[in-house]
Amino acid sequence: MHRTQSATTNKQFYASPKSPLAKYRNSLWWWLVASWVFLIVISKKHEYGSLWLPIVFTYVVVAIFDSFLKRRLPYDQPIITLDDDGIESLLFAGAIKRHSWGELVEANVSKFKNMPFIQFRLQALVGVIDDSMTWTGINPARPVLPISSLSAEDQIELLEIINQRLGFAQSTSKSTGNSSASQSANNFATNPLAEEKAFHDQLEAYAPIAWITWLLIGVNVLVWIAMWHTGAKIEQTPPEQLLSWGGNTAFDVQRGEWWRMATAMFLHGSLIHLGINMAGLYVVGGVVERIYGHLPFTLIYLGSGLIGNGLSLYFGAQYAVSAGASGAVLGVTIALMVGMYQHRERLPKIFSKRRLSGIVLFVFYALLYGFINRGIDNAAHIGGMLTGCLLGLLLPERLDMESFKHRVKKHLIIGLSSTVIATTALVSMSPQATLNIKSELKNQALLVQGANSIFHELVLLDLDIVTFRRGQMSAAELNSKIKNTYLSGLKQAIQQLSEVRLAESDQRLQMLQEMKLSTALLVSIFELAPFQKPGSGKTQPTDLERATLIKDKLKAITARILHEGHKVRRL
Repeated sequence: MHRTQSATTNKQFYASPKSPLAKYRNSLWWWLVASWVFLIVISKKHEYGSLWLPIVFTYVVVAIFDSFLKRRLPYDQPIITLDDDGIESLLFAGAIKRHSWGELVEANVSKFKNMPFIQFRLQALVGVIDDSMTWTGINPARPVLPISSLSAEDQIELLEIINQRLGFAQSTSKSTGNSSASQSANNFATNPLAEEKAFHDQLEAYAPIAWITWLLIGVNVLVWIAMWHTGAKIEQTPPEQLLSWGGNTAFDVQRGEWWRMATAMFLHGSLIHLGINMAGLYVVGGVVERIYGHLPFTLIYLGSGLIGNGLSLYFGAQYAVSAGASGAVLGVTIALMVGMYQHRERLPKIFSKRRLSGIVLFVFYALLYGFINRGIDNAAHIGGMLTGCLLGLLLPERLDMESFKHRVKKHLIIGLSSTVIATTALVSMSPQATLNIKSELKNQALLVQGANSIFHELVLLDLDIVTFRRGQMSAAELNSKIKNTYLSGLKQAIQQLSEVRLAESDQRLQMLQEMKLSTALLVSIFELAPFQKPGSGKTQPTDLERATLIKDKLKAITARILHEGHKVRRL
């Protein structure tokens, strides 16, 4: 809100609860509480006692940050004051909190993380060096005034008054022969904040609620929650579960399961994977849906995901389970970039610059992360981006409503047909997959299960042997445990390992054979009659020295299997 001291020149502006900074502050606490609730829900009852540390730590961090934000939102006193002489504000960066109209040359509006600020430029005659290369990063010749504490209406009015006052001051300077001021006099003909608000109002009029975007986010989140309830971990969804829920693999798609290219778009490898994709969709999805319309946006999203997964059949899906909405989200992102480029003359400059920088950063990060991480299928990313680019060029935008109405139906049909044809062609011409990932995952599960069983039995056997050697367990007791417990466990593990089928070229084959042979040898030793060590006169259940050598070798092999076991997955 603002309060007026004088009808024409003197204005005082106050912080507003509707300002971007106030909304950001509120959302900060809502996200904190939501994260606490989520943490409690996913934790087991016996883990509740360990939650107090992360809860207290996050509360302290947010409270400290919130105290900084609160100082920028004093609702009981003016934060910016304008009068006939100049502008004054405690929010000015640096030591100087007041500047006269005569020393200001221009005012430019920009945004940092969606928070607007005004950067002024001082007259050269003031004698301040135009240099920001200081340890504070503050340029005294270009004072910065954050205005995120004001409501959108007050931001527009503030900039309007500043433009008028600077224009008047420069007109006065022009009459006195100041050419520098005269050259800058036309910089204030427009109000970029007003332009951006008008543009956002126009988008809101097209679609008050971007319901397709919210629907897609909701479906992705609900699918992940359902997978979590059936065994998925927060840090990683097992590849077997991704495959059973519809993950994309070349072997299965080429054998008729084409639907996997669609279902894979709604599966995610971890909570972080889901969060990154849904955050990206939240940021760009609503804008793209309003610019292109509900149906064209749906085509861009699904088409980018389908063709991205189709291209993945040539690369990642040949040897791994491919899943994730990254290709679809990147397609939507590129479509926004295409639309912005095509209508760059109509878009507010502050909007275009901020959105474009964010898009470039997001795309660069997605591709870079994909190239430096072996588990990421960049083919799906690239396929999604190419599709988003082509559909963005093909489909009309509602920024030119007359053209949109005449072209949208025809271009939707062309876009849908092209997507179906491209997807069909990608599947039909994809190289024949030789790796049956479903079978590979079954073998991997049996291998790990058998190795785990053996390792578990050997660890317990170690403890019993130590107890026996200390004289705390008799030979008869140890022999009974070996015969009735450990032998059956080891035989069951041998049965599990016998069902594993590995290719001759598989590096795990030698370890599997050694593990089976060593386990069988250990079983044969334990099945022998009680052993009397020569010269000792004492009877022990078996030849423990020989058994220990085999047991230690077997533990080393199982540890290697468990440590180096191949995991088929893609984030």
